[in-house]
Amino acid sequence: MRKIIFLLLIVFWAVSLNAQKFGVKGGMDLSKVNTDLSGTYTNVTGINGSVFFQKSLIPMLSLRPAVGYFQKGYYSNDGGKDHFFVLNYGQFDLNLRVKPPLIPIYVVAGPYFSYALSGIDRVNDTTSVIQFGSNTYSPFDFGVTAGLGFVKKFAVAHFFFEINYNKGILDYYHYSDNKYMKNSNISVDLGFMIGL
Repeated sequence: MRKIIFLLLIVFWAVSLNAQKFGVKGGMDLSKVNTDLSGTYTNVTGINGSVFFQKSLIPMLSLRPAVGYFQKGYYSNDGGKDHFFVLNYGQFDLNLRVKPPLIPIYVVAGPYFSYALSGIDRVNDTTSVIQFGSNTYSPFDFGVTAGLGFVKKFAVAHFFFEINYNKGILDYYHYSDNKYMKNSNISVDLGFMIGL
């Protein structure tokens, strides 16, 4: 996995050298767990922020790698216990962006790769720090992203509003009985790009 992360950073750097646009975006995450465990799990609100480069490949199609920070987790209240769980990820997105001419709407899609930097697990008033690298919590996450955006151009500045859905494929908690826990979140962002 470290080799994959290193390779992705090289891709990000290589695209940045030839990019036609540079941008930043940030906003709010609504996340919860995708699991087959019993119980009721609801959304928690977090924040995210990314920097990205964009390079046109062919008309209407661009490559848009991004590096950012995302908060993901869940909330549950079963058996009278308030359970609040949050993981803080550094994330690399490798999206393709499709924008038809003459309309201000575009779509993005692609894989993401995340590494958990920290995390907390709070039950009622007791908070514990997540310990990674054991046989339970994994710091690695991999999944897919799909999103829809609206962009408005003013000279070389492009302001946009974007909604993305991220679906995790890897389990971040390992159970011995084949149960699974995977990230699932929606991000709502505002941002801008500069470039031709």
